[in-house]
Formats: sequence, structure tokens, C-alpha cells
Amino acid sequence: MNEPVTTRAPARRALRLGGANGILLRLGLIVLAATAVHEHVMRTSSLVVLLGFLLAGAILAEPLARYAAAWLAFSLLRGIADNAGLPDRGGLFASADSWIGFGVTPTERLQNLLYTSGQLGIIDQAAIWIHASYYFVPHLIAISIWWSCRKNGMQLFDTYLRATIAVMAAGVLLYVLLPTSPPWLESNGSSQLDVTRIVHAANSNPTVSREQIYTIFTDPNPIAAMPSLHTAITVLAAWALWRRNRPLGMLAAVYAMAMGLTLVYLGEHYVIDVLAGAALTGIVVVIIQRRRRPGGTSPAASNHAS
Repeated sequence: MNEPVTTRAPARRALRLGGANGILLRLGLIVLAATAVHEHVMRTSSLVVLLGFLLAGAILAEPLARYAAAWLAFSLLRGIADNAGLPDRGGLFASADSWIGFGVTPTERLQNLLYTSGQLGIIDQAAIWIHASYYFVPHLIAISIWWSCRKNGMQLFDTYLRATIAVMAAGVLLYVLLPTSPPWLESNGSSQLDVTRIVHAANSNPTVSREQIYTIFTDPNPIAAMPSLHTAITVLAAWALWRRNRPLGMLAAVYAMAMGLTLVYLGEHYVIDVLAGAALTGIVVVIIQRRRRPGGTSPAASNHAS
């Protein structure tokens, strides 16, 4: 007799506006956003593009407020992760990628094959837009998961949020311990690599209207390549979407693979960064699922996505 009450309660909590905790959460979100702007982690226009819809949604939904707060906190921590002063490991991972590519990094092989200096082909344009999509597609997926969970309980969204926070926390820790220059930056200070940062090369082309896309996103920590959070987050989003909707999950998996290939081609990450990002997500998902199952609090969790 109590079943209907139990399943519907989460949806009402998700939309509740009142409560001291909800008010404090929203105030904290505003403070985080203001701090991010003040510290130049994100410019005002970047906040509008990346998190504006989340801030608006958070007014009505505490789960989205927590999600937005996690992203803002990650942006701040990522920006100061290089303050520890540990040595840059970019050269080490460049050597590892050279080994993977049989003497030449996969980035160099791809750029030698597909990129023409001074020209922007269809492949370059597609890669640039895939890379830029990271700043809104994962958020749209998160919102879609939250929306679909409102009536059936927020368990999948809560799991996704915990996994997102865990991935970000591990990522920041590795940024501190393993500061790593990406291929394009390592190429600037080393004769070991010959890599072009295609997204910046594209911005120098006045006929291409992408300047705004990349100038609104500041990069407060350029030596945060290991692991690739672009990969980790898109893989995590694909996993969560797969649990909710298999066809869309398969599409998201293709998107995650395209993101990884794009990151390598554009010179933003080493192959080993991309693999580490995917592995990080896999480890986090396994740990979170194993921690939930022994308790038996929700046997339907594994069936919730179908």
C-alpha cells in the first residue's frame, strides 16, 4: 500500500522550491558562479553558454542545482590544480604516445594525413565542432536523464551525479599529481613533436565564425591533459543514457568515441590521456555499482534503465 508514495516522493522533492537546504544550495551555486567569473576560470559569456540553462533549471530542481554546483566547483579546482608546482609530465606521455604510434605520435600521424596548414577542410570543421560540443552536449544529456527520472524516482540521476563528482574529483587529483602538457603545448617547447593546435589555427581564419566559441572558454590550467575529462565525461554520459534508453545510449557511445578521436587529431590530448579518461569512468562506475548492490536498497536499480 505504501509503494505509490515511495516512488512518487522523489519527484516531488526534485521540484520543491522551499527548505533551508534548497535555499543554501542555490546561494552556494551563485557564490560559485561569481567566484568562477572573478577568478577568470570562466568568463561571463562562458557561464551563459555552458551553465545558464542549468542555473535556470536549478531554480526549480535541486538535483540540477547540485549538478551545476559540481561543475562550477570542478572548474575552480581545475584552475588551481597546477599551483602545486610539480614537474610537467608532457614529455613522458609524448614518449608513450610515440611508442603507441611506432615512433611517431598518433596525433602527428593523423595531422600529417588529414590536416593542411592554412586550410580548413570538412574533417577539421567537424572535429572542431565535436570538440566544442563537449561544453553543452553532456549537460543536455544530464537534463534529459533528470527529466525522465522525475516520475519514476531519481535513482539513476543520483547515481549519474555521484559518478560525475567522483570522476571530477579523481581528475583534479591527477591534475595535481601529474601535470601534463597536451601535444600542442609540448610541441611548442620541444623538438620531439610537430603538432598544430587546429582549433587556434581555425580561429586565425577570418572566414570561419568560430572565434567566439573558443574565446569564451578560457583555459586556466593548460597542463591538465592527464586524464582526458572530455573523454571521461562523454563516456559517463553514454553509460547513463544507455541505462535509460539503449538506442540513444548507442548513439552517445559513438559520440564518445568520436570525441576521443577528435581530441587526438586536434592535438588536445594524447591517446594515453583518452584511454585514461575512459578507464577512469569505468573504474568509477564499477565502484559505485558495487557499493550500491550489497545494501539492497533498490533491487530495481539495474532494471531502471530498460
